[in-house]
Amino acid sequence: MDLGTWINQYRHDHAHDPRRRRLTEAYGEAYVLRETQPTRAVAILTEAVELAEQLDEPWWRLLCEKFRLDALMHFQRDFRDVLEPAWQLTSELKAPGFANFPEPYAVADTLLAAYLGIDAVGYAETLRSALSEWEAVVPSEPSAARYLLLARRRQFAVEQERWDDAEDWCQRELDLASHDPLAERAMHFSVFAHLAVCALAYHRGDDPILRDAAQRAADLAQRSGHSCQEAEAAAWRAVAERRAGREDVAQEALRQAAARLKHLGMPPTSGYFAALAAFYLERRQHEAAWDVLSRELATVRDRNRRLHECRIRLERCRLLTEMGRPVKEEVELALAAAAQVRYPDPFLAELGRLKKTAA
Repeated sequence: MDLGTWINQYRHDHAHDPRRRRLTEAYGEAYVLRETQPTRAVAILTEAVELAEQLDEPWWRLLCEKFRLDALMHFQRDFRDVLEPAWQLTSELKAPGFANFPEPYAVADTLLAAYLGIDAVGYAETLRSALSEWEAVVPSEPSAARYLLLARRRQFAVEQERWDDAEDWCQRELDLASHDPLAERAMHFSVFAHLAVCALAYHRGDDPILRDAAQRAADLAQRSGHSCQEAEAAAWRAVAERRAGREDVAQEALRQAAARLKHLGMPPTSGYFAALAAFYLERRQHEAAWDVLSRELATVRDRNRRLHECRIRLERCRLLTEMGRPVKEEVELALAAAAQVRYPDPFLAELGRLKKTAA
């Protein structure tokens, strides 16, 4: 039995029990609010965890806690206080009372997302082992679990800068969607795969692929109600159009990206900031690129996004050097950030080089 079937069966079995029926409704209500009121979405799921405890429903308590942690990471981009609870959930799954829990990978995915969002390089061995373990048990046919596993593999490859592997995992995601009998599910997961293609195409300098992937991602994001991802797609389209010399079209795409984010409470994606910085750096608009990096830093600072913060601060140091600005203060901040990751040596070496160059 998959997770969705179990939830529907529980809803049917407890149709006349409003408190238990509430357990089946909480995530859907929170998901609707994810972009506009992410704090409220987290609160709804926190209440659901407490309700499950009151009703002595251990499966529901575990599932709602998984949803709560997912909301913190994916709705609020907040990775504080998620790693230990996520690890505890996966440990609970090993208890006899959870032997028949449907789709246990859905719970394991929360822990993988935490490792990836905090320090994917530092937890590389743990991630590699867990991904291999779940690859052996998650069925190959289309399912939410299969999509998530492929996405985590792709994200892990990107974090390790294994670009060829990342492209391969993207293609596997899109191949899975191409024969998924559930069109809505395929559309949902394809949005994220196409956005990954955008970033990889930009890295490769493949403008036709970038333009095509951005348009596909924008269309799918609009149809599936992902405003944050629609903004990211528009930003990548702006990059593609600027590179093609169609500046008027590029500026319009940039305005569309900003408009999609205007009334949202969810922070923009890292892909949005990457595209925006790329847009300005195409014309060596360093001040504008610096502003983008500052805005992105504000969304990850004090959110336990250790590796990502370290990379942003390193990029800020590089940009200051290119602008001919004093870099000492920013290097010191970057060194402090590097001290928080598990393997700081590459950052320390680059920061040392930048400091020496500036001197």
